Amino acid sequence: MPNKGERPNQSQRLRQEVAAEAARIVATEGQRNYRLAKEKAAARVGLSGRSGLPSNSEIELELKRYQAMYGGNEHATRLADLRQAALAAMKFFHRFRPRLVGPVLEG
Repeated sequence: MPNKGERPNQSQRLRQEVAAEAARIVATEGQRNYRLAKEKAAARVGLSGRSGLPSNSEIELELKRYQAMYGGNEHATRLADLRQAALAAMKFFHRFRPRLVGPVLEG
């Protein structure tokens, strides 16, 4: 039986594993709904129930790590292109006072 001190480490490891898998699902499968990505990731990792699931910010952090690892310069270039396109669209619609949100803003 594990010591009490080991349980948080084990649960934290599982939480991070679910976050990393959810990030991979978002990046490779096009899943935009973080809740669904978390649930799918938890099932793949073998975690049952909703307790211990990572927060959206934990998934975003893992997603940035994943993109840096597997996207590298290509991801950075694509993101810059998307931001330039968004800026052009925002200038065109300036009378409506648009705001940039979502993945292009968050990186």
